[in-house]
Amino acid sequence: MDGNEQARNALLSSMKASPIKGAQWREITDPGGVKIEGRLLRHCLSRYPEETNEYETKLKNGSSRYFALRDKKGVSYATIEVERYGMKGPFSVIKQIKCRGNQPISDPDKYETEVTAFLKAPS
Repeated sequence: MDGNEQARNALLSSMKASPIKGAQWREITDPGGVKIEGRLLRHCLSRYPEETNEYETKLKNGSSRYFALRDKKGVSYATIEVERYGMKGPFSVIKQIKCRGNQPISDPDKYETEVTAFLKAPS
């Protein structure tokens, strides 16, 4: 086992169980869903009028993807925007992670398991 694998295993064993029962990341694939997610969390995804919503435009033109952290009842906790690396590159740049009220994740321990799982998931 090399040093990187040891560090990874140490990190994984130190992680706390998720306080959000049954939470999963779900991709928002419908432009209208972008606005709904923004309204649910009262954050920037819904701040623009429909005809000029930059987030809906980015989803439609394929430059960004959006993922919502939802519990098994469908309650949303956080949203991630992922952009392409370059014009046609893979989706590998996390542009932002926001919680209710456009706040950053203020308690990393609360969402540590979910964000780590998202980062490890294949695109």
